[in-house]
Amino acid sequence: MKTIIRILIFSAYALAVCASAQTKAKIVFFGAKASHSFGAHENSAAAELLSESVKEAFGADVECVVVKEKFPFDESFFDNVKLLVIIGDGEKRNPLAGKDEFLVKLAYKGVGIGIIHYATMPTAPDKYWAFDIACGGHYENNFSAFSFWSAKVELAKHPVTNGVSEFAINDEWYFNFMLVKGALPVLSAVPPEKIYSKEDGAHSCNKYLRDHKGEATSLAWVYEAGGRRNFAFGGWHSLTAFGNNDFRKLLVNMCAWGAGFDIPPNGVETRAKSDKEILSHSERNPQPKG
Repeated sequence: MKTIIRILIFSAYALAVCASAQTKAKIVFFGAKASHSFGAHENSAAAELLSESVKEAFGADVECVVVKEKFPFDESFFDNVKLLVIIGDGEKRNPLAGKDEFLVKLAYKGVGIGIIHYATMPTAPDKYWAFDIACGGHYENNFSAFSFWSAKVELAKHPVTNGVSEFAINDEWYFNFMLVKGALPVLSAVPPEKIYSKEDGAHSCNKYLRDHKGEATSLAWVYEAGGRRNFAFGGWHSLTAFGNNDFRKLLVNMCAWGAGFDIPPNGVETRAKSDKEILSHSERNPQPKG
């Protein structure tokens, strides 16, 4: 009888361990090699910081994996992954290196996709479709644009904006994304006057923006499809922007939501980070002289 009880107890324990392993959310944060000066486009550092904040918030309920510089083009690597977050450059420097359709394979595998800043720009126009299927939109030349400005953001009602207050922060913003039906802009702002003084170009200004001058346009979006949760965020050129509490909370909320967590009414609580702590993650630390 004692033997039977021990077997039952062990079986229940084993089932509990398996259930825990199955419910733990796994997130892969990919950070490409830094491509700008100290503190800017520090993609691997950004991946570390975001992973760190998510892990601090959810502890044993989440597994965070940080991959740097070389993108893992191996579908088996993403087995049991709930969310892939890509932080990197775009166009020819996009870490997908012309293999943008790999995101579609991951989408069909059930992996949610999050793309941040320059990475919202596919390798080339003929790859826009892959981003649309995988994450619900893309940065489109001669329609979207990017510029530095102190964006006074407006928030849409959605779990990722829970606990986030409208804020203004000076950063390089990618904006006016081309979105598929069902994608929801959750962060928007009215571009500054200087945008409209620029000549038309692939990334400066364009007819659509001029025709809609003074109107708020998308800076970030979310998109649900096939049970996957996907998002994109157009800011975070400057690494220290992560020190802004609302900026950070929005990014962490997005990752948590993308990984399947319910976002509390006040949002995911995150620890404040000083510029010194943030820049300690820099690949170019200490700051080069000159």
